[in-house]
Amino acid sequence: MTLSSEKQSPPPADAEACCSWDATRALQTPDGARRLRYETFRDLYFAERSRRESIRSSIGIPAAGLSFALYAFIALSSRFDISLLTGHPVTIAMAGFAVAAGVALFASVWHAFRAERNFVYSEPPDLEEFLRLEREVHRRWDGNDPADLRDEVEFQTRDLLTSAYYIAYLRYVAGNTHSARQRARSLRLVFLGVLLLFLSAGLLPFHLAAAG
Repeated sequence: MTLSSEKQSPPPADAEACCSWDATRALQTPDGARRLRYETFRDLYFAERSRRESIRSSIGIPAAGLSFALYAFIALSSRFDISLLTGHPVTIAMAGFAVAAGVALFASVWHAFRAERNFVYSEPPDLEEFLRLEREVHRRWDGNDPADLRDEVEFQTRDLLTSAYYIAYLRYVAGNTHSARQRARSLRLVFLGVLLLFLSAGLLPFHLAAAG
């Protein structure tokens, strides 16, 4: 269904007023409110779906840090003399930093797993649901004008999509917010683990000197 062709005044110059003018113009049309709701939640839905994919792709950053930290941890442990743990303070500190780094890296993996697990997948109605709605509108229709029937089918279909976009948008917001929080924690823990490994590796020369 086309919007009303009534002559409108030109939009104001600044962007904020322009957006307000567009919304006001849309609400002045017969189905403007419906169309405005539909376009708003459709755009929000696709924005949150894109945000989900962006969060997923950024999980690769903690994964790369974990790979580096694992290699550093193996290299460090291969040169560690466990016999000095009994009475050498530098060795004890070195082992403590390494163990703390391992705990931080393990926690990072756990948060990355939780970020992936909480991603939401919610899609608009499929074709069968649209056809079911159209059949229902035809069954309940008691008018005579085919154009009005087409308009009613369009209105009902748009309302169905609006509701679906709105529900999916809310689910995406909740899932993306949680996943983004878990991703941030995972990344911080990777940085902490790498820092602790760096401190442990910095004590390695003193440990080797004591080991003779």
